[in-house]
Amino acid sequence: MNNQSLFKEVVTKVPQWENVPAGTKFKAKIEGMWCEGRIQKEGSDIYLCQNEKNGSDADNKLGYHHSWTINDGSIDKLKSNSVEIFDLELDPTFQAPWNKNIAGYIPSIHEGYVMFGCKTVTNDDIRELVKHLKD
Repeated sequence: MNNQSLFKEVVTKVPQWENVPAGTKFKAKIEGMWCEGRIQKEGSDIYLCQNEKNGSDADNKLGYHHSWTINDGSIDKLKSNSVEIFDLELDPTFQAPWNKNIAGYIPSIHEGYVMFGCKTVTNDDIRELVKHLKD
């Protein structure tokens, strides 16, 4: 019998999550779909916030439409959540979007308007409202 191995060596890299801040850009495959977005950390969970694949919701999706959990980010959790991470890029200029619950909604701030749930409020309306605030 030939001593040639029937196996090949496979090297898997897993990020050192304690060194990866929220807001870090990523490129990954989620269930085989290419996704780009930002890393979010909430408690002990890590989320891939992006616009391509809907999954487990982070409380703050950093302005993206969807998030996908990778739990603690271990190799087992990456595999069980069908995630392959190909690139991480630190972004020291990143500032997380405002994330305050108002009347049961976390406003989504856009250019020219703000969404409160399914309600759109223009910046002009908000500016007018602010003029009339009383302490």
